[in-house]
Amino acid sequence: DVDIETLLKRMTLEEKVAQLNLWPNLAELLKHKSIADDIALTLQQITNGVGAIEYDSKLPVEDFVTFHTAVQQFLIEKTRLGIPALFDGEACHGFVGTNATVFPVPLTLASTWDPVLVERAFNAVALEMRSYGITHAATPVLDLAREPRFGRFDELYSEDPYLTAAIAVAAIRGLQGRNRVIDGEHLLACAKHFTGHGQPEGGSNMASADFSERVIREMHCYPFEMAVKQANVRTVMASYN
Repeated sequence: DVDIETLLKRMTLEEKVAQLNLWPNLAELLKHKSIADDIALTLQQITNGVGAIEYDSKLPVEDFVTFHTAVQQFLIEKTRLGIPALFDGEACHGFVGTNATVFPVPLTLASTWDPVLVERAFNAVALEMRSYGITHAATPVLDLAREPRFGRFDELYSEDPYLTAAIAVAAIRGLQGRNRVIDGEHLLACAKHFTGHGQPEGGSNMASADFSERVIREMHCYPFEMAVKQANVRTVMASYN
């Protein structure tokens, strides 16, 4: 075993930059000439390693696992440092995969006011994602639902920071489990997207969001704070800057 500080000292600049790379050649991969071609294309791009890959989880699980296994085996056995990649998948209200379970949209999940039920639902999501080899879930969305013109409104839990936080904590616990070490039936969760992202001016995705510091701290940051303090969320996107 190598600790992070020791590993960083051993890494070249190219290897460090490679760990910041996400979804290499995703557009090309989604053309799906063949699984073999997708594997060959990917391996050409990750000789220095890679941070994360998002492959098409709508493929049959056998095809996805073939791709996943080949890539991870290459990274572990053929790159200098042997660092495996994170495999990312979408799971806003259920895993976006073949024959996966579709749960109600986040607004409806939060309307249950039932964190226990939500945690059970995302336990099921975690199991389905891990069956593909996915290790990182791009969810939950912690933005506040305060701009109904926002085109991604149905990804949000609530306009209320307390309810949003409570449901998000439950979702994270369902995905990651409640133990310090994430086991083979759970995976990393990501608190996203950004503070204020869900209330952009004019409702346009990624438009500017004009708030006072007090509103940002007391309202928009609160769900992210609880995701870290109560659920130990492992990855976070929490600021525009």
